[in-house]
Amino acid sequence: GYYSLIYNTAEHDRHPEWRMRRADARSNRERGKEGEAQGDERLIRSARYGFCCPNNKEYTDFVYQQTDEMLEYFDVDGIFYDMPFWPHICCCEDCRARYRRETGRELPAEKPIDGTEEYYALYSTYYRWMGEWVQGITDHLKEKSPETAVEYNFAHGIAGDSRLGCGEEVNA
Repeated sequence: GYYSLIYNTAEHDRHPEWRMRRADARSNRERGKEGEAQGDERLIRSARYGFCCPNNKEYTDFVYQQTDEMLEYFDVDGIFYDMPFWPHICCCEDCRARYRRETGRELPAEKPIDGTEEYYALYSTYYRWMGEWVQGITDHLKEKSPETAVEYNFAHGIAGDSRLGCGEEVNA
């Protein structure tokens, strides 16, 4: 089985409340529409996919339901979950509230300066959040189908941008 976790354009478009948002409260796809009007190729390219936020409980429940549906309709030996990373700093309400609650800080709108306390606070939190999220998905799957193998795309953990939250927590 295959499932794309963060990159989920159909659900992004159907559920505005599930969208990853930039500091200006718009998603990449919303920003892309502006790019079309301005002729900005960079914004247009970034609008190709819709990103859904793993901190949104309804979206997580949807991922669980989709997993259940795969297991119900197909005999799968394993499921490959793709895209377990943060394409950008997500400034949706769920992320901002959780970050504030857990760290006592405001979520930075832009990438903090490398090596600063704010940098380490943000990215260590992103690693932990992604690790917790994929562990929840694994636990849910194993509860339904203990023999089904689970694999996550770990490419960003090995060769990608280290700030994307795909670290050993995902690999574990």
